[in-house]
Amino acid sequence: SSHGAQLRRQPPAPARAPARRGMWLFGERAGLLPPPADSKARHTPYAPLALAEREGTSPTEGKDTDEIEFDQQDGDAVSSSQIPLGRRSSAFWTEEGQKSRILEMSTCAEQRGISKEEYAARVAGGKMLTYLLEKEHEIRFRESVYDTSIVLPQICRSAGWPPGLVVLMFRSFLFLMLSVFMQLFILYMLVEEENIMDKYGGQMFLCDFGAHVFNCPGGVNCRGPGGTDYHDAGRMYAWNIYSTRMYVKDAFKALFPDKIDEIEASIDPGEYGLENYWVRVVCIFIFMLSLASDLRSTCEMIIILWRVPTEAEYWISYDVQVAGIPWSWKVFNTLAVIIPRILIWRLTARGGVMFLMETAGIEDNIVNVTAVSFVLNLDELIYETCVSKAVKQIMASLEPLVVSDSNLSEDQTCEEAINILEADSRRGWSTSMWKVLPLTALITVGLSAFHIGEYYFFHCMRNERGGFESRPMKLPESPRLPVSTFFRTAWDAKVTTIGEVYWPPPS
Repeated sequence: SSHGAQLRRQPPAPARAPARRGMWLFGERAGLLPPPADSKARHTPYAPLALAEREGTSPTEGKDTDEIEFDQQDGDAVSSSQIPLGRRSSAFWTEEGQKSRILEMSTCAEQRGISKEEYAARVAGGKMLTYLLEKEHEIRFRESVYDTSIVLPQICRSAGWPPGLVVLMFRSFLFLMLSVFMQLFILYMLVEEENIMDKYGGQMFLCDFGAHVFNCPGGVNCRGPGGTDYHDAGRMYAWNIYSTRMYVKDAFKALFPDKIDEIEASIDPGEYGLENYWVRVVCIFIFMLSLASDLRSTCEMIIILWRVPTEAEYWISYDVQVAGIPWSWKVFNTLAVIIPRILIWRLTARGGVMFLMETAGIEDNIVNVTAVSFVLNLDELIYETCVSKAVKQIMASLEPLVVSDSNLSEDQTCEEAINILEADSRRGWSTSMWKVLPLTALITVGLSAFHIGEYYFFHCMRNERGGFESRPMKLPESPRLPVSTFFRTAWDAKVTTIGEVYWPPPS
């Protein structure tokens, strides 16, 4: 048709350059280094600035305020805060303004006794330092089913509860329940195995049996659960091999009761023990690294709920941003998201550490640390595989919450940037060396020490040699772990027993 032919004759619309997020090009942002003249410069937020300076015009000339703000979202214009020299005026974009900028740069560089290039580098360094310090005060929601269960209801509320978004919200709640159920189920099975099934199999707690076997004989941990000493590593076995060898020996003694002394002298079942103590400690530290990351995410979620106003503010306008949450939704998020996540974290920490402490083999410890870390990553796995692309786009476009009131990098002059860099240099290394060790690493070390000590407190005791061996083992009250007992293990690791000791310590 003629209408279709007219549409076909229309030239295609020019592609808009995508907005660049993240760290700015600090040298160009300082106004001291011109943008590159090649074609790639037109794909940066500074292309309009370079074009305007070549033509002697303003990149915002002929546009009203709304158009400028809209173009800034797509990287087609540069706000005045990106040009920090001087307090902006209409003369900034003229040829005289450009000459004045160059003269001011040269004057400041001469006053400091440095070249223009070094001056530009210091300005960029000061702005980079300011920007990075402000980044430390940003908190954002992460990509998991827990975070989407907080964000999507507020998006729906801000948009007036449209059916399309409401469906996504209820789907996020479904994924949240699925994640919580699967994590608790895996942890329940793990706790039941360690506290119920292993006891019916006659297993005692590993503690430090055979630890540092290279010191045997004569070391503090050189006596095994069978009451004999490890002469070397050749008498040390994993539990499944040790229990099989003990079964064969007991079977011969039952079949030939008249030759018990000869069987005792001829058959050596060995001892159950730990192959390497430090591998176990390192694996627990690696496990705690994943726990520390998840704990930090939970704490950031709590901070966001605490810092945002308890008001029904809008989360969507030109962009998606964190805003006020009504008190009813804060209570709901605390009960449905925060408390289950903290409970799962605690159960995973205690159950995972006990699982690794009860692993005797070197290879088994290395493999098991990846297995127990999988439990906390299950919510992210569900998010990656089940959550729709629309929800992922919403979470990716959500602006972070800035918990600091400082906003220096928005309108910072060159001299202010250099002053910040010089102030950081004057503080010296004595006040900065404590930052060499990151806080997350220190927290991980503390969590590892706490949970290892907790394991020894509940399950081990010192013998007369000074080593740690298992407490007396008693059969559990029931072959099934009660659900109430499972949740109680979050703060109390003791499981109800019937009082019958099936294994006494050698001491």
